[in-house]
Amino acid sequence: MAHADDHYYVPHQSHWPIVGSAGLLFLMVGVSVWLNGADTGFWIMMTGVAIVVFMLIGWFGEVISESEGGLYNAQVDLSFRMGMFWFIFSEVMFFSASVSYTHLRAHET
Repeated sequence: MAHADDHYYVPHQSHWPIVGSAGLLFLMVGVSVWLNGADTGFWIMMTGVAIVVFMLIGWFGEVISESEGGLYNAQVDLSFRMGMFWFIFSEVMFFSASVSYTHLRAHET
């Protein structure tokens, strides 16, 4: 697989966030209508689920094809890895702070 070593790849504008937003809107409206007793709410909710699944498959497929197409160089790969590292680190810190706070509150005198 050949990498593009001369530039930092910036992807083109994507329509997938709009598709995902529409899917989540259908999902949210469908659940609320269904919980209020209308039978059509279930089908609206399932339409939202289908749109979200379609969006996930399409968006991940696009990212995979960019990667397999050799559009990412070592700098892009490093930035993906560092972004994931900092995300996981922040989640660990958040949950450790939450557990510590809960533990301290539970053992107050």
